[in-house]
Amino acid sequence: MMNPPLLHKRMKRDIDWSELCRKKILPNIAGRLKISRDFHSFGAVCKKWHSSLSSIKQSKTLHIIFSRYPVTSFRESTNSTFRLSGNAIYLLRPLNSQESSNSKLFLITVEEFYQGKLRLFHPLTRNRTPIKQNGYLNMSDFHVSLITNGFILTRTDHNSGSTSYYKALTSAYLDEYNKKHSFFIDFNRNTGRVSLEVSLRQRQPLVCENVFEFDDIVFSKRLFYTVDSIGRVYVFRTRNSKHTRNENETNNSSHVLFGECIVKIPILSACNNRWRTRLVVDHLSDNTLYLVQRDINLGESLIFLKVYKLNEERCKWDEVNSIGDDRVLFISVDWCFFASTADFPGYRGNCVFLLKDAFPVRTGFTYSDESFFEGASKELEIVVYHLEDRQFRLISGYPGYSDILWPPPAWFCDNPPQLQVQKKIG
Repeated sequence: MMNPPLLHKRMKRDIDWSELCRKKILPNIAGRLKISRDFHSFGAVCKKWHSSLSSIKQSKTLHIIFSRYPVTSFRESTNSTFRLSGNAIYLLRPLNSQESSNSKLFLITVEEFYQGKLRLFHPLTRNRTPIKQNGYLNMSDFHVSLITNGFILTRTDHNSGSTSYYKALTSAYLDEYNKKHSFFIDFNRNTGRVSLEVSLRQRQPLVCENVFEFDDIVFSKRLFYTVDSIGRVYVFRTRNSKHTRNENETNNSSHVLFGECIVKIPILSACNNRWRTRLVVDHLSDNTLYLVQRDINLGESLIFLKVYKLNEERCKWDEVNSIGDDRVLFISVDWCFFASTADFPGYRGNCVFLLKDAFPVRTGFTYSDESFFEGASKELEIVVYHLEDRQFRLISGYPGYSDILWPPPAWFCDNPPQLQVQKKIG
């Protein structure tokens, strides 16, 4: 028979939650959590439990928004408040198999503005959308597929009451004591300025080779990629990246990131191009970087798009006429992302879905998109552009295309709203 003191000692060790293995047991437990509130509660138990969350890889069916950088808020001055929130675009279908077979899919944007609390937006936009059950939505009621996710920095001006939104990217670095620090980068789509937030109150401009205004920024392969007004590409590495700095790299006045220009051959004319270009990472395959340029044929007043693929070996952009017959590209105000036609039944591949105002107008130019979206509903101001024949049309002109976007189906929203058709101009 086991000695009672020894038995007591083993029992005590078996139930000591603070000594659970951080690399195996704790991530296993956290990986089974499906509700955002429970996930945050798990991380709040103690430092050991919180640090174990860093090893969790987000599942495409996980009903939460999670990153290494916590959803938080801070005040820059007495006049403005900033809040970093997690955003994700989900594809939903009913959980009930019989109902699912007879129902359409629905795309929705979910934002975690406060820890553990989610709010919903119209897909691809920042327009609030009605939800079911008196403002409460249980994501466990649906089959959920994650399409893309990211962060938004919201700035509220207390004097004017206005709100501004910035694209935000997060990462981390190790200091000289091997201590991990989180940071994020925000991008002002109107001015092209990029700022590095190394702490809640320490903000620095991101500059490389005397360039401080960019068209867009993305994060891929542990690197930050930016593009300027003429198509040159700059890459920023964290100080702990597996890379040895060379004498050509530029210290951008920050000890966190180091930048260099990797594509020096211009492909654009900043004098003629009215819109900033957009960057998109192909997460469906090999994380290749793409650039999308928008312009207009003044003679015919038509939308004009060009797509380029980054050739990393030759350090140049290659223009392409196809992104693949099995995928589509969405260009929204906040995010650009590829999606498989398998997730969007009925969609024709090799086309771009262009949201109104998805391309910011450069400083010094003025232009209105109203002529292209004339007659469109407020919820469906989207143009579909086919790359092979350079034809574009409002999404409402393609039968079945808009079903996945608006209006919400009955299984998702009580008293679904109807389309609101805008009055034609002139």
